[in-house]
Order: sequence, then C-alpha cells, then structure tokens
Amino acid sequence: MKKNKLLLLSIFILSILFISSCNKQDAKTSSDEVKNQENVPVATSKADVSNEVKNDIEPDEKEGPWSKFTAQDLDEKEYNQDILKDKKLTVVNIWGTFCGPCLRELPYLAEISEEYKDKDVQFVGIVIDTLDQNGEYSKDQINVAKDIISKSNVKYLNLLPSSDLINIYLKNVQAIPETLILDSKGNILQSFLGAREKDEFKKIIDEELVKLK
Repeated sequence: MKKNKLLLLSIFILSILFISSCNKQDAKTSSDEVKNQENVPVATSKADVSNEVKNDIEPDEKEGPWSKFTAQDLDEKEYNQDILKDKKLTVVNIWGTFCGPCLRELPYLAEISEEYKDKDVQFVGIVIDTLDQNGEYSKDQINVAKDIISKSNVKYLNLLPSSDLINIYLKNVQAIPETLILDSKGNILQSFLGAREKDEFKKIIDEELVKLK
C-alpha cells in the first residue's frame, strides 16, 4: 500500500512536469536567471490564484490534519509529528528541484528561518520530486536536492514525500512552491501558492504570531 501511494505521487509529479511552467531546465539555469524568473506556481491550472493567500482557514482547537505523520529526511532519518509540538509556528515549504521560483526563494527562507528561531518559528521543506517512476526514492535526485540546499545555505529540516504526507496534503498539491503555516497541533493557519519575497514572508509570519498572543 505504501509503495502504491508513492507510485501514485511519482505519476502525479510527472503530470506536473508535463503541464509545468517550471520545467527541469529551470534548475539548470544560472543563479541570476533563477532570480529573475517570475513568481509563478508550477502548474498553469492555478496560475490565477498563485499570489492569493488563503487565510480563511480557521484553526481547530483539536489536533489538526498534520497532527500525525512519519517521514524521512534526505539522509533517511525518521521524523514524526512531534517536530511541531514545541514550536508556535511551523512554516512548511513544498518545493521541487526543477522549479525556478522554488529555487529563487530558498535563500530567503534560509535567512528567515535563522532570524525567527528565537520566536519559536521553524521551517520544514518537503522536496516533492525525489521519487522515480517506480515510486522509489531516487538517490540521484536526493543528491541534486542536497546540492541545492547546500548552495542556498538552508539549514532547516527537509523531508521526503512519505505516504503519510501524501495522504495529509501532497495528493492535493497542484502547483509549487506551496507554503503552509501550521500551529503546534498541526492545524493549517495559512497556505499560499507561488514564491514570495523575504518581506512578504516575514509579514505573514508576524501576523500569525500576533494572533497567538
């Protein structure tokens, strides 16, 4: 069952690549070219809402949809929902190695993650294109992701797409980058499509921190 779910996600990734406005050539462009790309999601089907923040999601007092999951990082270390419990907010960034806008915002996210450590805010990435056509994790693709993470100075946790993460959210993803803000109980406070500038990210996070006071 787990392998079938991963296989479905790998098929989904291939379909995204087919209709994508961000193809694998984006990942091979120079750093200047990546920075100059437009803030657009991967799939054109959601281009009209890529810059809209869906902030009408009301948190539940009970445990949210992200309250139970397991996943591995890029070194196959196991993690679960406990990573959320000790933080006020967790910013989850869903990205791909082939997506120019994803790569452009990674250095910003790296900087913000360090700046907000003392505010009980953490960042977690999910590298969505690390599966091969058979639903297995691709070591080559994971190494590509590691190289990007290193060059972007990203120090926060990055996860591989597990069957739990697929069920919780990834099966509904139609464009990347997509970013979620979660509370400590796994509720989704905000979600938005498309890359953001550093100041935009900070404003959104600050607004959510104020709501928690």
